[in-house]
Parts: sequence; C-alpha cells; structure tokens
Amino acid sequence: MRRTFLGLPEVPERARVAFIPAPYDATTSFRPGTRFGPRALLEVSPYLEFFEEETGEKPQETLGFLTLEEPELPVKPEKALSFLEAQVENLLSSGKLPILLGGEHTVTLAALRALRKLRGPFRLLYLDAHLDLRDTYQETRWSHACVLRRALELGFEPLVVGARVFRRKRPSFSRKGIYR
Repeated sequence: MRRTFLGLPEVPERARVAFIPAPYDATTSFRPGTRFGPRALLEVSPYLEFFEEETGEKPQETLGFLTLEEPELPVKPEKALSFLEAQVENLLSSGKLPILLGGEHTVTLAALRALRKLRGPFRLLYLDAHLDLRDTYQETRWSHACVLRRALELGFEPLVVGARVFRRKRPSFSRKGIYR
C-alpha cells in the first residue's frame, strides 16, 4: 500500500509541497532504527488536523502535497546523500518545496547541498542537543556526528539552538578580572 502524507489522494501536478521519505540509519551510533521514522510519520499523518480553524483553510487543498515513494537507499552515506540530493534538486527546480522525512540527520546534508547549489549559502537554524562538529566519526566524514561541520564547510552560517553537549577551554581572566 502506498503511503501518502495525510493519507489523502494526490494530484502531483498541483502539489506545491513534496515529502521525500529518507529511510536511513547506516551511521547511527547508539542503535539502528531511524530508517523506520519516515514510514511512521506517514502512518500517523492522517490523524493530523486537516482544517486550519483560524483561517478556515484546508492546507492540503491550498498547497497540495505530494509524497514520493520510499526508496531503498544505498548503505554508503555518500551514495545515499547523492541520491537524496538529486531528488531535492529536482523538486526545487520544478518549484516544489521539498521536505525530507528522515530519522538520522545525516540526510539533512543532501538538502543542504542541493540548496547551496541552487540558492547559495544562507543562515541555518540548527536544532540539536549536540554540535555535530566532528570531522569524522566511526570512520566516515558523513556521520550524523559530522553534519554541522559539513554544513559549515558548505558556507552555511548556523544558529545553534538546544546544544547541551560541547567542550570549551577553561575560562581565562585578564588582570582586571574580565572573562575572555
């Protein structure tokens, strides 16, 4: 059975928003299973409200949604990212707003690379409990623990919100007691 966002029938040519399932978990460090995230999101989406009470609109009618088929992504991160990047780029080029549905945030890099190519770098709101600034992790530069590092290398300027785990040098004080 084909799963669609909100469980509604789709009219692809009228859709302005496209959901891209990205079932990937090859670089998780704790436990695999994030690959089931996109399917779970689509399965529960029919239980969302279809009606916007304040405006009286039905977003599924005014925006139109399209849900791409869930792909079987390659295990190698570089290949998985290239596949997803091409999907994001195609949707952007056709005037649709792509939304990646993932679990492992390595897939975010695919969207960032496509956006960088088509629109140039911009400010990035990065919501995560970790900074993800490692150069490599578990022998790959494409790990979930390296995502923000790769985004910086692409020229994005991040605003990090929610980071709770990071190390910094001990504070040093000048002679006047001012923190530097």
